[in-house]
Amino acid sequence: CRRIIRTPWAAASRISSATRKPAAPGRACADPTRGDACRVRRHVRRATSRRLSYPQTPMNVAFRRATNDDRDVAQQIVDGALREYGLQVLPESSDIDLTDLERHYDARGGRFEILVDDGGKPLGVLGWRPAGDRNEAIVELKKLYLTSAARGQGLGRRALERVVEAARAAGARAVVLETSEVLVEANRLYARFGFAPVRGAAAASFATLSEQCDLAYRF
Repeated sequence: CRRIIRTPWAAASRISSATRKPAAPGRACADPTRGDACRVRRHVRRATSRRLSYPQTPMNVAFRRATNDDRDVAQQIVDGALREYGLQVLPESSDIDLTDLERHYDARGGRFEILVDDGGKPLGVLGWRPAGDRNEAIVELKKLYLTSAARGQGLGRRALERVVEAARAAGARAVVLETSEVLVEANRLYARFGFAPVRGAAAASFATLSEQCDLAYRF
């Protein structure tokens, strides 16, 4: 979670209200009396650059179709991500799908994938399938978790694009998911992508959420 730097902006605002003309962006101050103003502006530019910077070269990742041989790896990735937020895998309830990937995904017209790098190292998991009655033409995003090393690389958005494309190809009219409010970064990703929170009757099958989940989204 990137922190918002507030004090420098406020300081820059106060300084810029002075009568002196501000230095040109990117240039050092020739007037030593304006050193503080320049330092503040440089600090703000550097901070803004860090917040908005993205990897110059996208991480090479393959989305490999998983089998039941990948169950342990999948559970480790999901559990590791959840425990960072005080949650955990629940293989007997909410995460029972991780105990038999082929039954809960392939057999139901869905797909479960392991994200791997060039060397085959697992970086995350992605799973989706038809939600409830297939006649409803709705796809449920069941799993999207990344290891800590894989975050901040744009992989979450690539995964969402993959699910939406698959849903459209299947003729689905919506993609839905449920999650927890404590998963701040995930909720921010869904909102920025275009998912809208739904509650009550609008949530349909998610009117009653799974254990550890308190939010539902629809795209």
